[in-house]
Amino acid sequence: MLKKWFFGLLAGLSMGFVYGLAQQGSTLPGLKSGKIRMIEVSAISDDSLPQNIIVEMPASISLHRSGDVFVCDAKAADIKRFDATGKFLGIIGRRGQGPSEFSSPTIVHVSERHLVVWDQATRQLSHLTIEGQFLKGVRFDQEIEGYPVQIRSLPDDRFIIETERFNNQSQQYPQECLIRLYSSKMEFIKTLYAKPVFRFKRIFDPGYAEIHQPFNPRVYWDVTPDGKVVIGCAEKYEIEIYDPDKGRLLSFSGKYVPVKVTEGDKEGHFSQMTVTFIKDGRKTTKKGAPPYVISNTLFPGNKPAFDGIKVDSNGSIWIHIYREDREEEKRTFDAFSDRGEYIGKTEILPPGEFPYSGTTIRNGCFWKIEIDENGIFRIVKYKIS
Repeated sequence: MLKKWFFGLLAGLSMGFVYGLAQQGSTLPGLKSGKIRMIEVSAISDDSLPQNIIVEMPASISLHRSGDVFVCDAKAADIKRFDATGKFLGIIGRRGQGPSEFSSPTIVHVSERHLVVWDQATRQLSHLTIEGQFLKGVRFDQEIEGYPVQIRSLPDDRFIIETERFNNQSQQYPQECLIRLYSSKMEFIKTLYAKPVFRFKRIFDPGYAEIHQPFNPRVYWDVTPDGKVVIGCAEKYEIEIYDPDKGRLLSFSGKYVPVKVTEGDKEGHFSQMTVTFIKDGRKTTKKGAPPYVISNTLFPGNKPAFDGIKVDSNGSIWIHIYREDREEEKRTFDAFSDRGEYIGKTEILPPGEFPYSGTTIRNGCFWKIEIDENGIFRIVKYKIS
């Protein structure tokens, strides 16, 4: 069985990835009708794995154009490869600090010819062939480039990498989001986009901690099938489309009514936390946030305009906006064409939800990492119907 682990820190990095290719220019039928349903069609689970293999702690996944699925297993410190049906094909890498070795990998992304893996522990991006042959390691300096947060590839095998850099001189914007273009050989070309953000606050008393700051505007982005980069900072409802070589092509805006941050939102944020402490040699876990977290969490008056951008395989842009009606918010998103033309509000019929955090939609399908009520991981393929 898949090993039971709760991986709260990296749950937000859970990624579903591509299956097949579709042509850009048309629109998924569900977007025109205003209703879609996400139907589970297959899954990588116990039956997909040999008896001596388990997926211990999947942090992210990526899919090659052939349909092969690459799973970044942070606990096992390797990359597991499956075919399009979920059949286990093999393992790339192993625990260590040498070539093709990892300590705590958290991001994997596969392009047409290459595989890149970000290791959170060693602060290195490993550049490999699809088969796992090590090509080179790329170090990231937190003060210069920042650390990778999200990676996408372009049709020509170049890479777009989002990094987050600390700005220790600013209290208002202590982080900076950088979206940068790299060659297929992982050589830096240029910065496409830069934006100061306030994602977390650093404190040093009672000890070092990075306190998440909820509802502060962040940058969201995705790549279209023809290689354009769609970027939006959620401080306002404006989306920009960039050509990686030519720069900004156009921008468009959506209608948005600001939604206030309520006391219920604040209570809900803190109630999701747990604190573990050791007393008399015994480990105890308590639900709720400790006082130092509460006192260092700053809530804005209003929520940002949106909290997710996705581009499907037809090039349509999905924007998940905050709404006054929370149930409506959970099950709807705004859809636009790749030229910024408003298609309409789309409802996701139960039990589906907006595909967050790196999920890439191709050919009307996407893959997603899920955790069931028992803490068991499944890697599930959904069809958008």
